[in-house]
Amino acid sequence: MWSQISALAAFFFFALSLKFWQISQPTQAEEGAGRSFVAFRLTNALAWLSVASYASLDASKYMRSGEEFDAVMTLFFVAFSALVCFLLATRFSQSESTFFTLTKVALLASVVYFSFAEILALKNALIYANTYAVSSLLNALNIPTYTEYPAYIYSKSATFHEIYKPIEIILACTAIQSVALFAGLTLGVSAPARRRVKAFLVSVPTILALNLLRNVFVCAAYFLNLFGSTPIDSFDIAHNIIARIFVLFSLILIAYAVFIFLPEALNFVDDFLKLVFRPSSIKSSE
Repeated sequence: MWSQISALAAFFFFALSLKFWQISQPTQAEEGAGRSFVAFRLTNALAWLSVASYASLDASKYMRSGEEFDAVMTLFFVAFSALVCFLLATRFSQSESTFFTLTKVALLASVVYFSFAEILALKNALIYANTYAVSSLLNALNIPTYTEYPAYIYSKSATFHEIYKPIEIILACTAIQSVALFAGLTLGVSAPARRRVKAFLVSVPTILALNLLRNVFVCAAYFLNLFGSTPIDSFDIAHNIIARIFVLFSLILIAYAVFIFLPEALNFVDDFLKLVFRPSSIKSSE
């Protein structure tokens, strides 16, 4: 329940802050412009605090399920949200347009991620689509499997599941986090629509395809015991080491391709990093 409240609050405050930004633009020379900028900063900070709350709840879930790596990665979003709140308080006037772009990116990413994370029908549909696709590819590779809606993949081996559990595809296995991030980045920056669509198409479908191959590899390693002395050892090596290295390098290459098609995205990242590392100058836009 609290995660749903945090998600709705983040979406609401991101959208509201963009409205305040829009109000402030035609009246920058007027007395009301300062108040609109204050409202933008306040609602934007509330949005990022909501993101931090959501990420904290997610991190605690990962810790309880023994997914320490995912918990640590999720905590980076908490730290990032705190950083943005700090920058809103101390450096807003140094790069107002950067915060505007960041808000558009965050709103789009929130719509994508929270829709699939918090709407059960969409969540199950996404998970089952991945489950079915992985099982189908495994069968095509002569690794007989079958699925159980919405998330389980079983080996057809007569004895395998007498000892070992089926594979469970969870939301994190669908690459929805990366999809949301790149969808927000490619569609949220200011650039001609044609190049934004190209950058979207070179990133999001590629992420989904590579994630499918990643899941097939991990399942094959588990069911065929490709590494280690037991299928569980094979799963750990495939999932926690090989697949994560593969994902890291894949995302770096995808980001590079996006920056080639959409240099405005690179400029936005560069502007944000300059904002983080330049000396603080506490000023107000009021």
